[in-house]
Amino acid sequence: MHKFIKKLLITTLFVGKCFFLHSQVSIPELTAPVMDTARVLDNQTYTELNNFLLNVYNQTKNQIVVFTLPSTEGESIEEFSLRVFEKWQLGQAKVDNGVLLVVATEDRKLRIEVGYGLEALLTDTKCGLIIRNFITPHFKNGDFSAGITEGTKLIAGYVTEDAEIVKKIDSSQSKNNNSMPIIPFLMIAFFIIIVVTNESGIGPFGYLYIISLLTGRPFVRKTYRRHLNSGFDSSNDSDSFGSFGGGGFSGGGGSSGGGGASGSW
Repeated sequence: MHKFIKKLLITTLFVGKCFFLHSQVSIPELTAPVMDTARVLDNQTYTELNNFLLNVYNQTKNQIVVFTLPSTEGESIEEFSLRVFEKWQLGQAKVDNGVLLVVATEDRKLRIEVGYGLEALLTDTKCGLIIRNFITPHFKNGDFSAGITEGTKLIAGYVTEDAEIVKKIDSSQSKNNNSMPIIPFLMIAFFIIIVVTNESGIGPFGYLYIISLLTGRPFVRKTYRRHLNSGFDSSNDSDSFGSFGGGGFSGGGGSSGGGGASGSW
């Protein structure tokens, strides 16, 4: 009887895992800089945004992609964005200069996912400011075209170090200045409580989890970084970029480890 129960449990777990993998939203092939599968952009916006992102690539080699879909079907926006980034391999191989903006319209969630090579320019904080102060206000008014367009152009301006864009985003931070002084004290308090209660509390990994809640960066960051690096082919020295034109558009082998920010409206 004991062996039967054990086998039944293993079978149940296996079937559950298979069901979860099967139930994940499938990721389409990358065919354009703007993948509007939720069909929330008007034709003019779609065309202009595609052309804009192609120009950004041609001038800077930074690859920015917009992906809209109705829902991630229960998968967190962070996990889903990493899956998309991993499949499309946005940015240049070994330079990792790709950025992904994902908008799940029915879930009312969005995320900016940043490649390793652009994390110093497009920090988690900057991504959060772009989402909160420039994208979601348009979304709350039901204007996806305006929100996605402004957010995308701010992302592009920041990764290309456009002075006016940088100033615009940085100045928006003043809206949150009243809440900033308390954050360092909260961080210290969390650290002390967790370290002291290491045996009976949630321990250092709980500390990392709380940090992820405060910063918007998923707790799975290191796991994905190791996973992506484990598949890196050091023997490939080609400086390949994504390709477009003639019906072709693809990633160039870049990767992300979870940098960026998420939001909702």
